[in-house]
Amino acid sequence: SMTLIDITCEDVTNSIPDKLETVGFSFRWKDKEHKILIVGPITESQQSGKRFHKIRQTFFLNVLCHAKLMTIISGDVFVEGLKSNGKWIAIRSPLVIEQLSDQFFNTVDF
Repeated sequence: SMTLIDITCEDVTNSIPDKLETVGFSFRWKDKEHKILIVGPITESQQSGKRFHKIRQTFFLNVLCHAKLMTIISGDVFVEGLKSNGKWIAIRSPLVIEQLSDQFFNTVDF
C-alpha cells in the first residue's frame, strides 16, 4: 500500500486512470463510488532460464480517503506464472509478490 498526503483524495482518484493509461495498463472500476479498481492482467515475459516463461499480475486496489488531504491506496495482487507446459499456476511467494507490488507502484507513480 502507499499513502499520499497534501493532495486531495478526489485529485488522486481522478488521476489514476491517466496514470494507468500512460504506462499501458488496462483497468476497470469494479465500484467507482467505493473506489475499488481492478488493474490488469499485466503480462510480462521472463528471461530465459527463469522458472516461468511469463508472469501475469492482476491488482485489486482500494482507494481510501482519510480527511481531505490523505489518501491510502491498498489492495491485493493475484500473481501467476506460465510454465513450460503452457499452464498458469498461482505464485504465492511473499517475496515475489512484494517485489512485483513495489515494481507496480513505482511504474505507475501514483
